[in-house]
Amino acid sequence: MTTLNVYKGTEMVGIGESPVHINLEPATYPEGTFQGELVDDAGKKTEKFDFPAVTVKQIVIPVTNVTMNQATATGEVGKKVVLSVTIEPENSTEKEVTWTSTDNKIATVDNGNVTFVSAGTATITATVGDKSATTKLTIKEPIVAVTKVTLDPATASVEIGKTAVIEATIEPSNATDKSVTWASKDTSIATVADGTVTGVKAGDVDVTATSADGKVTGTTKVIVTAPADTEG
Repeated sequence: MTTLNVYKGTEMVGIGESPVHINLEPATYPEGTFQGELVDDAGKKTEKFDFPAVTVKQIVIPVTNVTMNQATATGEVGKKVVLSVTIEPENSTEKEVTWTSTDNKIATVDNGNVTFVSAGTATITATVGDKSATTKLTIKEPIVAVTKVTLDPATASVEIGKTAVIEATIEPSNATDKSVTWASKDTSIATVADGTVTGVKAGDVDVTATSADGKVTGTTKVIVTAPADTEG
């Protein structure tokens, strides 16, 4: 039986009956990269000879599915989100991910790192081979909280059965939600609706206006008096 020895330089990389199989990384190997020698049963070896050039191609395992780590993302301008993908099968040779945004004025993406640029909606797409996955973004302007509610006048007088108007000023002027909730501490003395106070019976009562988040309140002291006597 004749044995084939295969060398790469001085290193023997294969031995056995011809043909001898060698595991090689994908690449092009020039002529002479590998050499061989034949050995007969008596151990006599031939002169080494060069093998021709050989090209080993990468085995392509196509991607079958791409999944994003989250389908949606919501936040304010300036927020950052990190997206990632799961590629199936795990041993797919297609690993390069291409990231795109439908509107870079709304959101940008760089290797899965998303920055919320301005209010609006956008979609981030990750593509691997011929498969893709998306994340839908909803971006809002930052919430500007109310810091102060001032009522004018600070003290108001109203007769029983009459009305008085109290105005609320919100600070800052660019607060996201300027609505307030009006309330009377004692509706048996005075009631209030949208800043209009109605006297019910004589007495003093606080009327308040509270910001939508419930954190800031302004107060007016309301004095309800009996109607003045009318001379006949």
